[in-house]
Amino acid sequence: MYLERHPEQPIHAIYGATELQMLDVDHIITSVDLEKGSFAWISKRSVLQDLQLTDDQFLDACILAGCDYCSTFPMLTSDLMNFNFKMAYDTVRVHGSGYIAVRMFAHHPELLKVRYEDVFCRVKSAMRHHLVMATDGTVQPLTMEQVPR
Repeated sequence: MYLERHPEQPIHAIYGATELQMLDVDHIITSVDLEKGSFAWISKRSVLQDLQLTDDQFLDACILAGCDYCSTFPMLTSDLMNFNFKMAYDTVRVHGSGYIAVRMFAHHPELLKVRYEDVFCRVKSAMRHHLVMATDGTVQPLTMEQVPR
């Protein structure tokens, strides 16, 4: 991401898993076919338009859906139904944000047991203000101007 945003723009897209959409990466190469000399890519901007979500809402839905750093929002899982991303998407659409949805159930024993609200906030902050090593060797938040004071 740092190199994609760098003034010299040494790269224009990033190859990786679709989970990179949780970060502020617009062009993600999802597969490369060396034999055909082609690749497939997705644009986060297009995904956001199709889902009619803001970048912040999309990140909230991804966190609620579960990732390496945060388990799936307990209110979206039960023995009676199979989880899918649409459930996280609908939760964000109904409540306006993932944080509001989490706050609605803040006193639920399952959320208290895993300190879900705290974990949700930490993961969101880490995704929005993650650290990078700059070309000058310093370590700093990627979006220094947007870091909360």
